[in-house]
Amino acid sequence: MTIRPNTLELLEKLDDAFRKQMIPLLDDDHAKARAAILVQLIGHLHQRVRIEGECLWVEYAELRELLSDCGSVFPSIDIAGALEKASAVIRAEQYPSVPLLVDRNEILRSCLVDVINALDHLPAETRGLWEARVFVYLRAQLDRDLLLSTSPALGDAAGSAELPLV
Repeated sequence: MTIRPNTLELLEKLDDAFRKQMIPLLDDDHAKARAAILVQLIGHLHQRVRIEGECLWVEYAELRELLSDCGSVFPSIDIAGALEKASAVIRAEQYPSVPLLVDRNEILRSCLVDVINALDHLPAETRGLWEARVFVYLRAQLDRDLLLSTSPALGDAAGSAELPLV
C-alpha cells in the first residue's frame, strides 16, 4: 500500500501554498516576520521527517556498540541491564516508530551518562582510552543533531529556498 501524498509531499505542498498564496497577501511587517518563522518551521519539519528515524537508528547502533565494549570496565553500572531493557522496547515484529526509537535510545543515553560520570574513577591510562571512545560517539551524535537543525530548514539566511523534492 502506498500512501499518497506522503508526509514529505504534504509538507512541500504546505510550504508551496504558504509561500505563494499567503505570504504575498501580507502587508504588515510583523505578519511577514511571523510568516518567515513559519516557513523555517515547515522546512525544519521537512528535514526532521526525512532523516530523524535514520539518525535515531544509527545512534542506537553506536551506543549499543560503545556500551557493550565498556561493560567490563564499569562493573558498578548495570550496562547489560540497560542494553537488555533498550532491546526490549521494540519487538522483532513491531514497526520501529520514531517515538519507540527515541524511548529505546533514551535508556542507553542514560546509561552513557552513568559511564561518563564514572570516567574519573578509572586509572589515568584507562580513562584516556574511554574518554576518547566517548568523545568519538558524542562527536558523531552532535553531527547528527546538526543535520536535524540546519539547512535547508533553519540555515537559509535569505529565507527563500524551496524545499527539496522527495
